[in-house]
This record gives sequence, structure tokens and C-alpha cells, in this order.
Amino acid sequence: MSDRHAADTAVPFDVRPIWGDGPTDAPALRLFRRRIGSGAARLRLFAEGRYHAWLDGAYLGRGPTPHHPDERLYDSFDLTPRIAATGGNVLAVLVCDPTVPTLAAVPTGHPGLWAQFLDADGRPLDDGGAWRVSPDAGLATDVPRRTLVIGHVEHLDLRRHPVGWQATDFDDAVWPIAPTFEAPPFVAHVGPNPHPPLRHTDVSFERLIGRFAIANSPEPLAPGAQTLDRAGLDGTAAYGRSLMDAGWTQMDRDSSVAIEANGSCVCVSGLTPPGGVALVFDLGAEYVGEPMVALESDGPGVIDVGFAESLDDAGRPQLLMKHGSYANRITTPGGRVDYAAIDYSGFRYIAVMLRGFTGAVDVTHAGVRATEADLAWQELVAGDAELDALVALSIRTVRLGCQDALIDCPTREQATYIGDGHAVARWVYTLTGDARYWRQLTRAQFARPAANGLIRTVVWSAGPQMLLDYELLAIVGTRDYFRHTGDLDTVRDTLRAARGVYAWFERQFDSRGLCPIDATSLPKSAAREELYDPAMPDGQAMQALFIDHAGMGWHNLEEPGIDRRGTNAALQALLSITERALADLEEAAGDRARAAKLRQTADNRRTVARRCFFDEQNGVFADGVVGGERLPQVSEQTNVWAVLAGWCETCEARDLLARLIGGDDRHVARCGPYFWMYAVRALRDAGLDDLLLAQTLKRYRPMLDAGATSLWESFAGDALDSRCHPWSAAPIDVALGSFAARETPEPLKDVLARHHHWRGL
Repeated sequence: MSDRHAADTAVPFDVRPIWGDGPTDAPALRLFRRRIGSGAARLRLFAEGRYHAWLDGAYLGRGPTPHHPDERLYDSFDLTPRIAATGGNVLAVLVCDPTVPTLAAVPTGHPGLWAQFLDADGRPLDDGGAWRVSPDAGLATDVPRRTLVIGHVEHLDLRRHPVGWQATDFDDAVWPIAPTFEAPPFVAHVGPNPHPPLRHTDVSFERLIGRFAIANSPEPLAPGAQTLDRAGLDGTAAYGRSLMDAGWTQMDRDSSVAIEANGSCVCVSGLTPPGGVALVFDLGAEYVGEPMVALESDGPGVIDVGFAESLDDAGRPQLLMKHGSYANRITTPGGRVDYAAIDYSGFRYIAVMLRGFTGAVDVTHAGVRATEADLAWQELVAGDAELDALVALSIRTVRLGCQDALIDCPTREQATYIGDGHAVARWVYTLTGDARYWRQLTRAQFARPAANGLIRTVVWSAGPQMLLDYELLAIVGTRDYFRHTGDLDTVRDTLRAARGVYAWFERQFDSRGLCPIDATSLPKSAAREELYDPAMPDGQAMQALFIDHAGMGWHNLEEPGIDRRGTNAALQALLSITERALADLEEAAGDRARAAKLRQTADNRRTVARRCFFDEQNGVFADGVVGGERLPQVSEQTNVWAVLAGWCETCEARDLLARLIGGDDRHVARCGPYFWMYAVRALRDAGLDDLLLAQTLKRYRPMLDAGATSLWESFAGDALDSRCHPWSAAPIDVALGSFAARETPEPLKDVLARHHHWRGL
């Protein structure tokens, strides 16, 4: 297992990068190899773009961790268990520069690989070895994005990709020496990867569940337009659509193509072009990692490797989801194929689509190189069988989200969002005692504020999207981080930026102390940070008020939505919560006067808010006010935040929550799984533990009934949903709260004693 976080920071990571040739405007793949001297004990790696590393053909790991573009955060690998005394080892590194902005990276336009060896005493080692680079790696460049916010579909041409290039005995003599170049001048911080290391496990399929004839020849891949048209069939969707339209029909025993499953090998014979077959494999559960396929073929053909979280009614993996294509392509001249994707995804099902082949193909492996953080997790057993099943599912989902950084979903976005990121980081810390994800999130969210003080909603994003409530939740999350860890250094280092975020909202206050932002009329811009510019973001951002999915048009389309027009009540409640959180941070940093002023502002807003938003007759808070009139829409979300902001007394809050959350009024906007974590706190503080348990089980039960192996993005579980979303893991808080009221089992006593401030807001 690799050790990426040894105490080697005293030695500067001062090396010149290598690449091969200049940057391109299309996906660029480079393969690097070099011999290692016998004195090498530790390896440090960083790359602009995704990298994978092997030592003597054995996989070491991937990187880099998400980072701001003016940072180089290197990974550290312990080589001592594997280095031969003769120095005959070979390091192989694949680097793919995506060249496009994503929700997890800003390309700088300076692709490269940075590598450094240290000896057993931690000193830089220069053994005179030279890196060689493959002149052609076989990656197609004319390919579409997988989704609009992550990388490209991968099309690997094995006629040009060197077979077995990672192995020690591969002959790289014809590869040219990789030239070095000067490092980019704008790098401000160099240091070790601050996140937990990853462990990787090869997982093979449990069973073959589908055999389909596909009659269509493979459609050529093309970039296409990168904007949605009315049908949603943009460049990102066309590939997935072509795969789903490939004429899938269930194969019967009378087919001219024979398929025999023998243990881990599936033998397909009688293939004739242009038709083909699609084999569908079930891994048995959702995993996150790189899809893998190994096979032998009699001759050339095209292989599409699809990966999906769910099946459609016909038993086909859903390779087209919400305008995204979930598949990669391999072109093979025949013979052996050992394929692992460059980028990871979340999936349970693999489709191996074989077209253009003549004769036989033996599929010897279909699976995933599964990854998650190398952490020790506590179990939670609350005593209720159904809740315990939900908690186990919650913990598994959080674990799946523990990747190179915390990710909201491993399929469509692969991003670290501030609002849900703090909740997930808190769950990780509570159940493992490891604060590294949370510390890095807290620091990185404030690292690149706009001139107006606002920060990116997605921490390492290429786009300056700003969800206004997530801006405030950055401050609340920082307060929660401090409550749990006592890390005052991080508070002091980020407090100025936190003040800047709050100051932006403060400048919007009216004479009553409310923030009358009409979320439907905020300026929007399609401008993206396509290449790194140290002056960005400039504050010309895509701004919106999220709160929860309801009413955004993205999910649960047949349910009532939050009304975000006018002066929004939920935002005012969150402002009060944020002011108290910022006051806690100010007080911790020594500024009691500023803390007192913030608390007074929150108290004053309570009086105004009740007058503006509270419906005395019905005992609920409306979603907002437009033209002096309360909006008719009522949501659980607005009222939960109002309760947490202290806008009503305990008995009043109890009645309000019991009616809204325990009722069945179909006109009330309901919490999604993300917002349920706030409802948990409000219900518990109001003493409604029985209602909390009943509603948690009722709302999450469809996931259990459907046999989910990770929590869904929304309770609906519809075609728009990710089937793996760590933000949905609020049942962890339900179980943790149950321990506070009774004797806890021995394995958890120490954990809960250390983390007694587990509550969020």
C-alpha cells in the first residue's frame, strides 16, 4: 500500500517537469518510463491532468488531488518494499491532459509530469536516469465530453497504443528522451497532498445478467456542440444515444452467435460484422473507480465499454443519463486487450459491446479498479433494523464519495460542493476521527475569492458558479469544523475571506436588515475560466439560490417547489444562522465586539422576519414576500431553517414541524435527501424523535425496497438522479442522536465522546 503522507515536507519538491511536446487544445495522452536506481526509497509525483503510475507493472496509484491552478500538491509513494538491490526497477506513468475546464480542475495550459525520488534518508536522489516518452499513445482527440462538466469520452486505438508498456521488460529504446522545461511561473504553493491516501482493489463482476444482439455498426465519435439543444442531444449526449439506439434485442439459444459463461470467462463465438453483441455484467453493488475489461479476440473490432448505475426496463445499462454519455471506446487489431479507463466513474453495471469482430472473443475480465480513502470506519448500530440498514447504506455512500477529494456524485459532476461537502466531511470525521478532508475543504473554499468577496460554490471548479446559500454555508461549515477539531489556526487563516463573503450580503441589506435578493433576476453569465488566469474569478458569476432541489427544475418535477421570488425567507433564516456562526469564529479569534454585533443583527432580524414571513393563522413561515404580500407557497425547507434560526419558540416550532413534516398536504414543498440533514436537527431540537425516525424511514424506504447499494440523489430515484450521492447520508445523524439518549455500545463510546458536537447548524 502506498504511503502518500510521510513527513517529507522538509525537502523541497523542486524539479523540472517533462512532457514531450507543447500543449494542445484536445485531450493529450503521454506515456513515460524510466529505470530507477537502487537507492530510491520514496517517489513524489504531480501532473497537470490525470496520472496513473506503475512500478514493474504493478499499479501504484492515481493522482493528482484536486487543487487550485497555482498549486502543485504532490503524492508520495513508498518504494522500499519493491525496489530491487540491483536497481533494475522500472517506473511507468500515464498522464492525460484533458485541456478542458471541469468542476474539479482549471487547466493552466502548461501540461507536464513532475517526479522526484528520495533516498532512505529523505534526500533528493539523482541517479542519472532519463525519462522516455511514447511518441504515440493512441488516444483519439476528436471525441465529445462525457458530460458538460467533466472530462472527455476516451477512445483508445490499440493499433497505436504500445502493448505492455508498463512492464519491466518492455523495450522502450525507440522512445525519445522526454525533454524538460521550465515550470510555470505562477505557482504559489507546493506541498504534499493534504487528503487521505486512496486504496485500490480490483473487483470483478458477480454475474452475467444480459446478452443482447446489437445490429448497428458503431457510430463514429465526434466532439459535437457543447451546449444543450431543445432535445438535449448535444455533443455530450450523442455518443450515449448512439449506444442506446444500437438495436438491442435479447439473444435466444437459436442465435448463430454462441455465448458461454464459464466462471470468470465469457466466450463469444460465431461473430460476423457489422453486427455484434452486448454483454451486461453486474458487479453486485455500486463502486467508484476505473472500468476494466480484459479479452482475447481472433481479429480486429470495436469495443464500447459502458458503465452505468442502473438498468432500464429492458435490462440495458443506462449509458445515457441527463445528457451525459457513460462509455469509452477501444479499437483493437486483435489479440489481447487489457483495458482500464483513465478517469473514474461510479457504476454497478458494465456493458461490453463487441462490433466488427469475426470469429471468437473471450472476455476474461469485466470489473472495476475500485478506490476509496484508506480510513478506518466505525460502525453504527442504533437497534432498529430498518434504520441500521439505512445507516449502513449511508456510511457506504460516504465512503464511495471519499476519493481524490470529497465528491458529491461520482458520475455526472465529480465535484466538491461547499454545502454538502461540509456535511460529508463532518460524517467522515465523526466516524473515522480523520479531519484531513474537512481541513482542506475549509481552507480551499476561501482560497480564491472574487473581488466582491464571493467564492466559488464548487471549490476547485473552472466556472465561477455561486449558489448564494452555499456561500453562507461555507461560514457555517467553518464554524462546525472548529467546534469539532479546535483548529484555531485554520479559523485565523480563513476568517478574513469569511468576512468578505458575509460583507457581500451585508451590502445588500435594506433598512429593515433583510437581504431582498430576487433570485430570479440575478445577473448570469456564461463566461467560464477556460484557461487559468490568476485574476479570476472576477465576480461576474452564475448566481442562484439553491436551498434544495425542489423547484429548481432539475429533479422531482411533479412535486411542489420552493418559491424563490422576492425577498426569500429561507435566505434570511440562513443569514441569521450564518451570523451566529461567524460570531463564534470572531469570538474564538479574539474579537468579542464584532461577535456581539453579529449576534445582535441576527436577533433583530428575528423580529422583522416574523412580521414579514410568519402566517399567524396557519402557524407557518411563507417562502417569501413579493410586493409586500406573502407568497402562498410553504416549504419544509424554509420552516426548518426558520426553526434553526430561532425564529419561533420551542413549543411553536414543535407544532409547526409536526404539521408540516408529519402531515400529507400535497401543496407543501418537501425536503430532499440533502436537506433532510437540517430537518434531523430541527426535529431533534424540538423533541420530535419519534416523528424523526418515522419520517426518515418513510422517505428513505424506497431506496431499501429497490435494493439500492448506495443512496440516491433524491427520494424520487427517477431518470434524472445520480444513484450515489453522499449528501443523502442524514440517517447517520439520526443514528448518532439515538446514542445520545442511551448507553452506547462499547466500540462507539470513545468516538462519540471525542465528537460530541456532531450536530451541524
